[in-house]
Amino acid sequence: MGDSWYEYLLKVWVQGGRTKAMKGWHDMWEESMRAMIDKLVFDGEEAGTKYVAEFNANHAVHKMVSYIFIHSLTGN
Repeated sequence: MGDSWYEYLLKVWVQGGRTKAMKGWHDMWEESMRAMIDKLVFDGEEAGTKYVAEFNANHAVHKMVSYIFIHSLTGN
């Protein structure tokens, strides 16, 4: 399985030495992750859980069966 565009954004910044000149790559990655959290992360039915929906045709598709904890992403 290949890397996604989002993985490349972060990888280029890290492999580029995390310098000011490479910061644009990190900024694009961070903006992408914020958008993903805003549009695809939802509260689960159980207290303290969240899940990530799929994105299809400009809307979230809620078909996740298992809930995952993503405290480190959302800070909740």
